[in-house]
Amino acid sequence: MSKFTDKRYIEKFQEAQHRSSKIGLQHNNLKIDTELYDTKVIIDIARFSIGLMKSMGIHSTAEARSKCMIVHHAIQQELSAAGISSELTIGNVVLRDKPFIDGATLQSLVSEISSPKYDQPQDIHCWLTLRDSSILDFTVYSSLTNPEKPESLEENYVYIEPYEHDPKHYYEPMLVGNEYLALTGAVETVFFS
Repeated sequence: MSKFTDKRYIEKFQEAQHRSSKIGLQHNNLKIDTELYDTKVIIDIARFSIGLMKSMGIHSTAEARSKCMIVHHAIQQELSAAGISSELTIGNVVLRDKPFIDGATLQSLVSEISSPKYDQPQDIHCWLTLRDSSILDFTVYSSLTNPEKPESLEENYVYIEPYEHDPKHYYEPMLVGNEYLALTGAVETVFFS
């Protein structure tokens, strides 16, 4: 991975913020800051987040993956209470030049807002973008790397620093904000399905 600020992610993230505002989604309006988080802070966030997932009854990577929206929503709420700014980011992951979720398009996300399908899983992925533009994802790593042999929760998270970029594996932000979860019934779908 080359070491430079991934301006493409920052630009795409800011476009997702603008797009979300334009369609009326409330979000944190996270301002990107160039001050990086200390490695110890990221390790503490990871430990805390894994413990939170376990307290939510999530003990396998398959459970984590199927509940990416509620997991990242819960983690974001706790991080916010601790003074750590982040934005729930909704979109897709591209791995080896292929989208991880085939049906995840901006059009499908916007359509889900106007016509939610409460009884069906959504074809999207979500993660957290921190104020330094780093990416934290606690739900998808083993599905991307080795779906037949799931890793433990402790080994299942992705942390991408702001200066890392891999043109064959990247995150594609489309919308941002927790309001998406409420409008599409994602929280009820996760808890009651």
